[in-house]
Amino acid sequence: MNRIKECVAHTTDIIANKILMISIRILAALVIAFGTLAAGGFFLIGNASAEGNAPRTSLIERIASRFNLSTSDVQSVFDEDRKEHQAEMEQRFEERLSEAVANGTVTEEQKALILAKHEELQKEREANFESRKDMTPEERRADAEKHREEMKTWAEANNIPDEFVGPGMDGGMHGPGDGMGRREE
Repeated sequence: MNRIKECVAHTTDIIANKILMISIRILAALVIAFGTLAAGGFFLIGNASAEGNAPRTSLIERIASRFNLSTSDVQSVFDEDRKEHQAEMEQRFEERLSEAVANGTVTEEQKALILAKHEELQKEREANFESRKDMTPEERRADAEKHREEMKTWAEANNIPDEFVGPGMDGGMHGPGDGMGRREE
């Protein structure tokens, strides 16, 4: 009888540990999933909301509250995930450019121009983030259209193929395409 009790207790411990591990994995998956969504939608949220990061902050606060975690710890997980995602996107973009050079689609000089423009646009986006928050949707659309025209002119002047110019080139995940400058036509 003791042997059965020991087996039941041992089995119960194993099940409890598995449930705990599954719960931790689910929590980690939720944090990563929400972080990825927040990273992908960060630009859109910031531009669509006059409150700036209020929806993202609210999500971080809700996760921290629900799982009894520190808000700063949850924030740091979101920030780390966003940085990792951005680094992956940068890597894929540079790999695509290297492939294009190898395939003869662009030259090394064009690759250098594209990378320089990419960096310039990222700095510009960061610098203009606060001022864009205060724009109306119409002003944002007009600004985006002006940007598209400037990019088109730049690309034509440098003989840059369309696939490397567009909504994804500046690292954002807004507009048509897959976030890497490609457009589905």
